[in-house]
Amino acid sequence: MLEYDLSNLPLKFGNIKWAVTSFKLFKSPGPDQISSVQLQKAGNTTLNWLHEIFGKILKTGRIPPTWFQSKITFIPKAGKPSHTSAKDFRPISVSSFMLKTLERLISLHLKASIDPRLMSESQHAYRKGRSTDTALHTLLHKEYTLIAFLDIEGAFNNVTPAAITGALLRLGIDTGS
Repeated sequence: MLEYDLSNLPLKFGNIKWAVTSFKLFKSPGPDQISSVQLQKAGNTTLNWLHEIFGKILKTGRIPPTWFQSKITFIPKAGKPSHTSAKDFRPISVSSFMLKTLERLISLHLKASIDPRLMSESQHAYRKGRSTDTALHTLLHKEYTLIAFLDIEGAFNNVTPAAITGALLRLGIDTGS
């Protein structure tokens, strides 16, 4: 089991229902073969069951490691003269809807907990009324624009938990530690 301190996260039945119904109905299931349509069509019995499971996870801070498994399909990239090396394919990973639902609940909590005044005016992700469209609109209506694209391979996989915790503390999120 992987351990996280999520004990201060409020768990509301309505939020679980929102998280479950926020997925498109016929998205591919992860390795556990639980699909979004199964979760959505199962009704209140499943929501009660998820409330109990997520409550236990938040109380113990332990997420089942099988939820972190992914099913990966390699799609050939368009415009490549051949498909003979790994870089000629785009990996598409499908993970557990159980984990995705928990992630949406945590994201909902973070969005509600972070004081918007602590975020940069340039921040468009995770802000109400802002999106990639508003970011592009802002960018295109400047007199001068300089764009730099940076793709750091494995950036998320290599960030330290201490760096994430520090950033959350600076945003006023109680880490429970």
